[in-house]
Amino acid sequence: MDAGYVYVLANSAMPGLVKVGRTARSTAERAAELSRATGVPTPFIVVFEQLFEDCVAAEDFVHTYLQSKGFRPSADREFFNAPVADVVRAVMSAIGAVESVSAHDKVKTPNAMDSICPEPDIKALIGAMQYWLPVLDRATDLYFGRPSLLQDYRAAFVSFSEAAKLGSLDAYVYIGKMYRDGKGTAKNVTLAIETFKEGARKGSVACCFYLGMLYEEVEAFDNANKCFAATTEALLRYGADEITLTTNDLADFFRVCAWRTRREIAFRKWLQPAFEDLIRHNLRSVLDAAHAENMNVLKKPEYADMAAHWDETLDRIRAIGRGEANSDRRVLDERCK
Repeated sequence: MDAGYVYVLANSAMPGLVKVGRTARSTAERAAELSRATGVPTPFIVVFEQLFEDCVAAEDFVHTYLQSKGFRPSADREFFNAPVADVVRAVMSAIGAVESVSAHDKVKTPNAMDSICPEPDIKALIGAMQYWLPVLDRATDLYFGRPSLLQDYRAAFVSFSEAAKLGSLDAYVYIGKMYRDGKGTAKNVTLAIETFKEGARKGSVACCFYLGMLYEEVEAFDNANKCFAATTEALLRYGADEITLTTNDLADFFRVCAWRTRREIAFRKWLQPAFEDLIRHNLRSVLDAAHAENMNVLKKPEYADMAAHWDETLDRIRAIGRGEANSDRRVLDERCK
């Protein structure tokens, strides 16, 4: 996380244009530096500045929003032909603003995250909904092909990326899954992990859970346990609030818990201790999800051989609820031979 300023600069030689950028130094220093460049006839002046915990994310937000409004003449430049008042409002709407410091104070950048999935500023996220919600809605419409749009994963990926820059935590969930599954972009587990990690750092409980699942897939078990423990803590803290976690993602958690337990039964892919804790704290919901998945399997004759595994899965989930999960693995070994 890079602490620093997002600034708005103006120059009398460039009427109608403002420059929006970021710096970890004082904005006055940055303006003077730009003014010394060859080809700049008059100096830049600082119109507005705001200190952010993460100035990179804040700058991304402002650039993405102003570009979406048609105020960016060139996509690879930081100049905008928007009214100064609109630009300042955009900067003030970015998430993560902190109290200003004097130009001589050192801006401190944290060395590490306070936790894997810290509690975000819910009020700020809700305040930014007016910017990201319309973009997220269009992205999901493209992703699922609704209501009259053709399903277009590539276009959806672009829109989800824009929504993420505008502050949508749910967009990070979709982007991570698309990297993981190769939908709308090349399959890339490393980028999926980085996306889920970034979403979790911003407060997405769903990203934290899926990050744990990916760490488990690549056998980074210590990291997986940390993510599952952080997920359990977050669920106990505020559940599905539709900002850090949607009800759809929560339902998917429980389905994944059921299927992951079934995989332990069928393939002796042992659950991580923190994953068992996650099941234990949500036992009723995981059992309900397992029952529902079992009923779906029974409806399909081609999956008849899976029915026995689902009966054992239900027993296994109940055993986890009683704290007996680890002691029963020798029995599972015998059953799975």
